[in-house]
Amino acid sequence: IKATDFKNDEILVQATSPGGSSLYGLEDVYTISNAASIVNESGFGDFDKSDLSKALAGKTVTSTPFINELEEGIRASTSPKDLETLMQLIYLNFTSPRKDSLTYQSYVSKNKGLYSNLLANPMVYFQKTLLETIFQKNPRRSFPNAADFDKINFDKSISFYKDRFNNAGDFNFVIVGNVDTEALAPLVEQYIASLPTTGKKETWKDPKVAVAKGKVNNEVTMGAAPKTNALFFYSGAKTWTKSENVIFSVMSDVLSIKLRESLREDKGGVYGVRVSSYFSRIPTAEYSTLITYNADPSKAAEIESAAMTVIEDIKKNGIDEATLNKVKETLKRGIETSIKENGFWVDEIIESITFNEALRNTEEYVKAVQAVTPAQIQKAAQEYLKGDNFIRVIMSPEAEVEEQK
Repeated sequence: IKATDFKNDEILVQATSPGGSSLYGLEDVYTISNAASIVNESGFGDFDKSDLSKALAGKTVTSTPFINELEEGIRASTSPKDLETLMQLIYLNFTSPRKDSLTYQSYVSKNKGLYSNLLANPMVYFQKTLLETIFQKNPRRSFPNAADFDKINFDKSISFYKDRFNNAGDFNFVIVGNVDTEALAPLVEQYIASLPTTGKKETWKDPKVAVAKGKVNNEVTMGAAPKTNALFFYSGAKTWTKSENVIFSVMSDVLSIKLRESLREDKGGVYGVRVSSYFSRIPTAEYSTLITYNADPSKAAEIESAAMTVIEDIKKNGIDEATLNKVKETLKRGIETSIKENGFWVDEIIESITFNEALRNTEEYVKAVQAVTPAQIQKAAQEYLKGDNFIRVIMSPEAEVEEQK
């Protein structure tokens, strides 16, 4: 529990337990992946979804169970005056999922209709292509087709949900916000301590979802809009450390600035450049850096060449102090803003629990960012952007390809 005074009317609650869909085989991947959504649509206890909305009218209460690949849990929020109502709803989330076949049929029908049309959108098609290319069409990380919703087993979906939430003793509950800890104590005793538990402790299993290795190139055509979509994806094995994570984050932001300067300001014809880097600590220790942008098709080849030049220049010649200082200042301001947000502390506490580590010291983090040197950025670029595992995906508009032919 972390009591804050950031927002007078906000209390955030999150409960998590390791396991998730990783504990189920590929034959059940669509069933387990949709189980929480089906239950959310059906309602809890004596309340279907419509009745629940009516019962909560005028109250600031949301509670949403989820089942991810490596964990299951509940994300919830409320205002201080409605805290007991939220606790009651969380209790129902654990103990009383409804089994409503009509709701299930409606859920399947609605999603089949939605996903049958989604792939006509070029950006959605691009997203699907990225997932299939990076994760080699593994069903656990695939973009669903309409037909995939017919693979859901309704009875199993309810059974799987109950299996994930029948042991509250395996959950960690995090409560952050404008909460009176003395007033909270009896509510926790009544609605959380009384939840059923089996006494069993479990963890996730490695779902064996591998990122494509080596050099992978995938070029597709879709749509008529005059826009080329590009993705460059670097990855590799790497053990996370606190200090290396700081350098990696700074390198990513430096690269983002340099690419924007080169592609948008110098070359033109680029509609957006984004760089995101991430250390995966579980189930496997690895890093990934993802660069995406949209470009004028007539300049796509020139812009791609310019992007590669920027990357190679950082690796070969390093980075200037002015750009590095700009990133440091931005990260400093970002953390100063974040520490005054309840959501930030929920995430921080969950991460400390997940990895059994002390809560991050934000002052030390800022000092670590300020201490990063140009030499460290250059070395990081040489390691994380070396290209041994490099995925390139380009989606060009159909009209442009026909014109080139």
